[in-house]
Amino acid sequence: MPSPSPHARGVPWAVGTTSSLARLLALAGEELDADVQLLPPHAEPRRPEHGRLLRLCYPDGRLRAWLSIAPDRRARLSSDTERIVRLIARFVDGELAEAIDVTTVDRECEAGIRTVLERGHLRIVYQPIVDLATGDVVGVEALSRFPEPPQNPPDVWFAHAATLGLGIPLEVLAVRRAVEVLDQLPASAYLSVNVSPAAAASDELARALADVPVDRLVLEITEHAEVSDYAALNAAVDRLRARGARLAVDDTGSGFASMRHVLRLAPDIVKLDTTLTSDIDSDSFLRALGFSLRSFASAIDAEVVAEGIETGRELDALRFLGVRYGQGYYLRPPGPLALEPPLSLAGRLGEGETAPLHRPRESGGRGDVQDMGSFSRATPA
Repeated sequence: MPSPSPHARGVPWAVGTTSSLARLLALAGEELDADVQLLPPHAEPRRPEHGRLLRLCYPDGRLRAWLSIAPDRRARLSSDTERIVRLIARFVDGELAEAIDVTTVDRECEAGIRTVLERGHLRIVYQPIVDLATGDVVGVEALSRFPEPPQNPPDVWFAHAATLGLGIPLEVLAVRRAVEVLDQLPASAYLSVNVSPAAAASDELARALADVPVDRLVLEITEHAEVSDYAALNAAVDRLRARGARLAVDDTGSGFASMRHVLRLAPDIVKLDTTLTSDIDSDSFLRALGFSLRSFASAIDAEVVAEGIETGRELDALRFLGVRYGQGYYLRPPGPLALEPPLSLAGRLGEGETAPLHRPRESGGRGDVQDMGSFSRATPA
């Protein structure tokens, strides 16, 4: 770590910051008995052995600066004084920034992320999206797998990458790898890729897709992530939509979004979260919510895809509710690209009693929920 300036303790870099911010950081450093260093975003900060490294970013996730706090070995970082530094550091360039503690990101995970980005070591698997009425594969979702250590789930890799300011590069790499199979898909099938709101609005993604035929591409934006600027996101997505791409809201019903989020994005596809699909055959409230979301999607002229189908009973319940498309381990787990109809559907298609295709009454009242409840108890496993 570079030594702090003797005239501005802990603030060796203050370009673009106000002098008052520099003074406040210096005072906070004195209070902490620490070196508080503000570093530009292109720096390669090292974690203090006994301190904290904070990533300062704008609300849209763009990296603005690094704040490194290295306490004297005789001192400890108290929660109160560290909170003071966090609050002060939130204001960069006169704008509110978020201070994210990256100290806890595992060093092995960081090394793995950087290796993946440098070498492009990323494996893509595909899970089919199936027409539940016919068994035809109408699309595939691309999912990332990381061969580098440590053996963390993909969502942990992407979360740690975002914390380190490397989220967008890692997402764009995944998209680049995923679209390599576009020419192997039939004209009737689409490819679905997952992107965060920040990645979807980024210039990096736009450049990655500049020469890609996006008319069979679906961008899935998760409902878990907050959107700080809908206008910027919609403007970026609209440019891809003008070329034929479609937009899906992923994990609907699971978290941040709510219907207001869905309305502001105006998606072409609404994907029901696994938490809604799981046990939907035996839970009348889940069926009521699933039916409401299906009706809502129909009202905004969007298709519905149910994720996480793991049993035949869940499949039957979803078809009863009028959900036309789905994916999940019951149909086929993620793996190499495969477009054959799932064998698990062979015994359920056309069976009116166990897989009724009619929809419940549109009134949405309690009587409909009870009717679906009796369906669940009557349907064989």
